Amino acid sequence: MTAAAFHLRLSDMERIDRMAAAADHRRDALLREIERSRTSVGQQLRAASTDVLNVEPVAGEGASLPQG
Repeated sequence: MTAAAFHLRLSDMERIDRMAAAADHRRDALLREIERSRTSVGQQLRAASTDVLNVEPVAGEGASLPQG
């Protein structure tokens, strides 16, 4: 690429570079949000499973599920 051609396209290349940087920023923000959401869901599931595992069976009923 000659210097003149480079100079003619410099503004286009800078614009494309800014657009790519903005897209990278949006992607990174989205990935952080997904990670935060997955962490939150994982914590909720862990708490729920702990609650289920900590349930005491009622005397005389063993570990059977209630009918109904």
